[in-house]
Amino acid sequence: MKDNTFVYLWRSILGTSFYKKPLTCHLAIHLILCAAWKDHKTMIGGKEVLIKRGQIPTGRNKLSKETGLSPQNIRTCLSHLTTCGFLTIKSTKQLSIITICKYDSYQPTESKQQPSYQPSINQASTKHQPLQNKGNKGNKNNNIILPLKNGENFTVEASQIEEWSSIYSDIDVFYQLNKCKEWNISNPSKRKTKSGIRRHITTWLGSAQDKMIEKLKNDQPKMPKISKAGDMSIYDN
Repeated sequence: MKDNTFVYLWRSILGTSFYKKPLTCHLAIHLILCAAWKDHKTMIGGKEVLIKRGQIPTGRNKLSKETGLSPQNIRTCLSHLTTCGFLTIKSTKQLSIITICKYDSYQPTESKQQPSYQPSINQASTKHQPLQNKGNKGNKNNNIILPLKNGENFTVEASQIEEWSSIYSDIDVFYQLNKCKEWNISNPSKRKTKSGIRRHITTWLGSAQDKMIEKLKNDQPKMPKISKAGDMSIYDN
């Protein structure tokens, strides 16, 4: 089935306790892909059920068919992910509802920072149209124009934005460049010369990326204190 949507897959997953457990990591990524991206209602067992953002109504056998993992592997992987605080599970009469903890940290909402120019390699979709640069109406090439100290302008072309997007892949480069532009408009006495503007931009982007990486580290789920994994029989649906 063709699907042109995409999800975020942050590099911070490399630092999780389950990344080196291939089966568990596979299931975690599968759940991120399948989780509801917004609240919605669905019919389950003849009743209307509210599925909230970050939740997946499923069962152990269903997950086994979707991932190719055995039901026993699913049981073990869910135990790992529950123990490390990645998800919680609630049993109903018809099935189980899995909730990904801190889902908003993994998948920002549209009101938060979204890739508005081009997703990085680990966020790529099969089709993604760059947003029109609102700060440069009529600019058909999606260039961004920054004012210089001498009153002239410096144009950041779309090809350069694409190159920087691959280098600073943890941030929305197009968004940050517009912020940089607005800062220079608001601070005319601190504008840069033609020879110094590129360094100013790369310093801005590097700082934004460092802040994002630090935020991702701080948002990592903390391992809760659990005496035992719990009863996994709820996944027998």
